[in-house]
Formats: sequence, C-alpha cells, structure tokens
Amino acid sequence: MTVLKLFRPRNLDNPQMISNYFEIDADYLENFLEATGGDFEEINRLKLSIIEKLDRSEELSKKECLFLTAIFVGDAEWLGPNSEWYNRSLRYAIQLADGFVHHQWYGLAEEYGDVSKVSLPDFSEPESFDINGRPPTFYTSGLRQRVDLIASVTQLEWCLYVCDQIDIDNGLENPDKVMMDGIKYFIGEKESLPKNSARIHKMLFLSDKKWLKDVRELFDIRSLIMYYFERRFDAKSKELEKLNS
Repeated sequence: MTVLKLFRPRNLDNPQMISNYFEIDADYLENFLEATGGDFEEINRLKLSIIEKLDRSEELSKKECLFLTAIFVGDAEWLGPNSEWYNRSLRYAIQLADGFVHHQWYGLAEEYGDVSKVSLPDFSEPESFDINGRPPTFYTSGLRQRVDLIASVTQLEWCLYVCDQIDIDNGLENPDKVMMDGIKYFIGEKESLPKNSARIHKMLFLSDKKWLKDVRELFDIRSLIMYYFERRFDAKSKELEKLNS
C-alpha cells in the first residue's frame, strides 16, 4: 500500500509533483556520480533545466527528454526484479504491486518523455551471481542483509543504466568489481572493502536514505517499513564511513 500511495490520482495529475519526484531521482544519480568521479555537473545542469521547463510546461531538449525517460523507465523496471531479493512473503506483496507500478511509470515516461528512445534495463536477480555455488541471498539471515544487497546491486545498476542511456561518464573503471565487493562484504564473505568501493557503497546508502525521506515528505507517506529502511541505510552508511577513513 505504501508503494501504491505514490500513484494516487491527485499526485499523478499534478505536473509539479512529477517535477518534484524527478528532482529526487536526479539528485540520487548526481550524488552517486559525485562519489564515483563521474560527470555529476552535467547531471546537475540537465536536472535544473528539466525542472524549470516542467514547471513552465516548456518543451524539453532531446537529451533532457532522454534523461527524464530513462529515469521513469528505470523506475518502472526496477521493482519487479527486486522482489527476488526478498523473502517469500515480501516477494509476493511486491510482485502484486509491480504490475500496477510498472504501468503507471511507463505512463509517465510516455507522457513526459519518449520511451522509443531508450533501451530496457536488465536488473540482476540473486541467481545472476555465484558465491561458492550459491546465490548471495543463500547467505543472508534476514531482511536487513537482503536490503543491503539490493542497495549494493540493483541501485547501482539503476545509476549505471541511466548514465548509459544519456551517454554520461559514470566514473567507474570496473563497476562489476565494485558490485561484487559489496555483495561479498554484506553477506560476510569479506571483512572489509577497498576504500573506493566503500566510498561508493556509502554514497548509495546515504542516497537511499535521502530518497526515502524526500519521497515520504513529498507524498505525505507514513510508513513503518520506510522508516525501518531509513534507519538501516543510515547505520550502514556510518559503518562504511569507518571503512573509508
């Protein structure tokens, strides 16, 4: 129900709310690129221009249209694969919501962008990785570790996808290594992380925390699970800060 509340008619019919939500997503990517050394300044420039044009109902440039479309398509495709990272009970609830959410995000992408100009993202599921012959989720003991894995895998992939669609330098020489470093650390396979990987994963957790807070406030959502995730992201970012010091 928390996810569905994002798509109440009074929210979707309000261009200002769409602009505000786009800004939250764009901020997430901008913070990620600042941590990786990618072209965050170009993202900031595009973000500000798109927000201004949306607020004035002005036409977007081709690159701006591509950026906005990639964000909404990335959001539309993100929830379904993420359900596989959760336990069975949560997985079922997320899958029920996914069809509705998927339809709504594509509706926004078609209304405000051009879905024919972007490719579809390919978000990883646990079986995409082999840790001693098992998927990463085999080594998790509860929801917290599964949330950590989502932040270190599919959130990272979302950022890489949007950068790829708009031809923006993501700043990473070896994103697969950064991802695998995070997976092995969060399931306890590794006791530490290389400083570069620790810095990037710390920013992902900080950005996740900020995203949840901003979305809650924008859509006036009161959700215990979102509060829970915020606290978890805050704790993990502080843990990773120590590794990076």
